[in-house]
Amino acid sequence: MIQNPTSKTAILFLAALISISTLPSSQALAKDSNAAPTNTLPKQVNRILHKTKKKEQQHPPAAEKKIESKRSTSSLLDLELEELKPKPVKINPQSASEKKAQTQDAIAQTPTSPTKEALLRQLRKLYVRADYGIGKLEERGKSLYFKKHSMYGAGLGYRFNQALRADINFQHRILSTKRAESGLKKIIQTATVINVYLNLMDENTFIIPYLVAGMGYAENKPKDATLGSALVKGIRTYPLIWNVGAGTSLRLTKNIRLETAYKYINSGAIKGYMHFPKTGRKVLYTRKASGGSEIIGSLILNL
Repeated sequence: MIQNPTSKTAILFLAALISISTLPSSQALAKDSNAAPTNTLPKQVNRILHKTKKKEQQHPPAAEKKIESKRSTSSLLDLELEELKPKPVKINPQSASEKKAQTQDAIAQTPTSPTKEALLRQLRKLYVRADYGIGKLEERGKSLYFKKHSMYGAGLGYRFNQALRADINFQHRILSTKRAESGLKKIIQTATVINVYLNLMDENTFIIPYLVAGMGYAENKPKDATLGSALVKGIRTYPLIWNVGAGTSLRLTKNIRLETAYKYINSGAIKGYMHFPKTGRKVLYTRKASGGSEIIGSLILNL
């Protein structure tokens, strides 16, 4: 056995040189590389590699899927941003009349609620009226003769159907007497009357004959006067009044009518008393309900 360490080292160095000398040269390696390559892998390994490549193409890895999903979401965001961008408005020059016509068409086509439509239908059945009439009243006892008088009135009405309608009238009359011995020279009357009309023909015809009847309350207010040495004092009364009559309605336009009517009216009682200052005596008297006739012209406006 060699126990000297230096001799051991020399032996190891010689062994390394011998192993290096036994390795093939670089030229030999180059020649081997130029030679035709031989497929040393078995066929089964090639098949396995081919299948794995196909799977990778059909089912990309999760990282690639995430990238594609990010791309798709980014493209959707781009589309939404494009839609949110203000688009240029095309301005078409139009005349004022065309714009007004378009606005009216849009208002006409605006849908309305059923409640609003029902309310509008009811409002279209309303009408207003203005009246003027002349007439003459007579007292039953023939002691109080009236002159001709004028009547002014206005009212609001409602059409229930083609044949029936009604209105409320506010009337004002100034009645004057002929005979001085009656004492009551002037009586001012204001009345509120509800009239009901029955059309004898369809409402859409040009001329409509009708019947009318009404009832209400009046305020008769005689003016104070003198008769010789006596003072004549009027007493304010609130009698029930009524009227009946007939008339014709003339259609001027779709919403305007002109009416004429002949009525018999009852204006209620007129009360007063005579006061004699010398004797202090008072005489109370009541004039019975005075009846007479009136011819009335009216202008009707449908709403």
